[in-house]
Amino acid sequence: AAQISCYACVALSYLMFYKGLLAMSRRRANVELMMSLAAIGSCLQGESFNGAVVCALVAALDMVTDLALAFVNRRLDNCVVLPPETVALANGEKKPLADLIPGDVFLVKTGEAILADGVVVKGDAHVDESRLTGEAA
Repeated sequence: AAQISCYACVALSYLMFYKGLLAMSRRRANVELMMSLAAIGSCLQGESFNGAVVCALVAALDMVTDLALAFVNRRLDNCVVLPPETVALANGEKKPLADLIPGDVFLVKTGEAILADGVVVKGDAHVDESRLTGEAA
């Protein structure tokens, strides 16, 4: 029964073997190639439990890596703020950003991105240009 569970663990590590084969076909060594060789070598020497342990560790590390990447990608997706596709004109209408022409007067509220070049016609403003200049905010 222990031998069957070891072979099942090795069989479930197909991704490690696949990445190892890809590395070998590209003539580049990577962790998956080395671990695949270690697991196969262990099984060939009759130490299938050790081979299964190697496969289980690599599978666990792959899972942790995938979870970390998913977490980072979610955080990055939350950081990206896309500008709106329309602007509010001074007369209250909404107009697509691509249809703005020189002379159009549009509203920019506190905290909003300034979507086009322009001149402050009414009011006063402080504009954070750090994203454009690369300076610290």
